[in-house]
Amino acid sequence: MRVLITGAGGFIGAHMVMACLEKGYDVIANFRDNASTQPAPVADDSLKTLQCDLNELGALPEDVDAIIHAAGVREEAEISEKQYFVDNVLATRRLADRAVAAGVGCFIHISSVAVTDTLGAGVVNELTPPRPRGVYGASKLDSEIHLTMSDPGLRRLIIRLPGVLGHGAHGGFLPSLADKIQAGAAIQLFNANRPFNRAVHIDDLTALVLYALESRSIQYDTVVLGASAAVDLRLAVQTMIDAVQSTSEIFEIQGGAPAPLIDYSFAARGLPIDPRAFPRCWLSTVRRNGYCDESRNYHPVLPTARRHFPAMRR
Repeated sequence: MRVLITGAGGFIGAHMVMACLEKGYDVIANFRDNASTQPAPVADDSLKTLQCDLNELGALPEDVDAIIHAAGVREEAEISEKQYFVDNVLATRRLADRAVAAGVGCFIHISSVAVTDTLGAGVVNELTPPRPRGVYGASKLDSEIHLTMSDPGLRRLIIRLPGVLGHGAHGGFLPSLADKIQAGAAIQLFNANRPFNRAVHIDDLTALVLYALESRSIQYDTVVLGASAAVDLRLAVQTMIDAVQSTSEIFEIQGGAPAPLIDYSFAARGLPIDPRAFPRCWLSTVRRNGYCDESRNYHPVLPTARRHFPAMRR
């Protein structure tokens, strides 16, 4: 199988490259600009690279069987509405259209729970009506809509994700909390006693994607992923503090609607996954990898991929 993976210079995309190489697939790793991410020459044909902005993508490389679309901009305060539209909406539309034109068999789209993530909603799942959170959520919803309206011959799986944890995770609520805990800083939490399961481990996500690449039972599905068990957020954070022997203290801030829980039961029924519990997935991330590296001058790659991407950065 020949797989095109977009966003290979990012956290999720890099792990997808690793997983597909280990599986024995031929991989085309797409990443965007920045000369520091230029890969070294490769000695075999298992991994090729495609450096381009997806909005400038012409025809796809030959004989692509599947696409894992992990490229895009994440939710950050400094991102403009225009950049969300260009990088999340237009790029996905172009890639989906190119996939249909090239006869690609499978398209896996990494989306976000921000599509249905209104605060105070209680519980969200695949049947929750779209209620995008801000411009970012709207951009992810638009890309989903275009993909679902693509040619019916294209098998597609849309995966709506909360925070993703694992080696190399950075940014977002949980990794930022981990940075503060490592530094012994004060931790401020809204609704600290609420249940929380808004996390998934990268290993669980890659297992799902690998299954989807080969499963003919998946045709036009959308799934929402979350941790298998909800726990008290204060307890989870305190467990983290104790695990790394931090001096951080928790301060609760009153007010504000709580973020909804994630009901992943549909995905669990239809797919062979059993997401690990939270905070176990969070603790395993820090204990195993110590990902709170302020320099961020590394990339989470296996030895097989490291020789191809020695200097890749986020």
